[in-house]
Amino acid sequence: MNIKTLSLKTNAAQSSDQNQQIGQIQNFNQQNFAGYQSSFLNAILPTVINGWKNYQILPSLAVAQAALESAWGQSALASVYHNLFGIKGSYKGMSVNMATREVYNDTNYYINDNFRVYPSFAESLGDYYNFL
Repeated sequence: MNIKTLSLKTNAAQSSDQNQQIGQIQNFNQQNFAGYQSSFLNAILPTVINGWKNYQILPSLAVAQAALESAWGQSALASVYHNLFGIKGSYKGMSVNMATREVYNDTNYYINDNFRVYPSFAESLGDYYNFL
């Protein structure tokens, strides 16, 4: 499968060109991925581009981890609470208590724990960048 790449430009004057490139990638996603996958990719694309500009974290890395951790945004933690990475704790005082599996010394334990709740995927990604 071909994956489109985006040549990231940091010059503010090239912002319009970059927005055009993002639009092209979003169109590519809609044509080449399942509906839920393309919707997920298109929703987070602008934020992962900014993550590259601001934190030098590759968009491909952020997208791959977010897709894996959140089942392409389909998990309950992601789809309801916008937590793409399973980060525990609270975010600006917001959290949800959910069941989770932990592994200690090769033994599975099922516990309830607090996970951060975000208003949007963009804030989840922003917190992820700060976390890293």
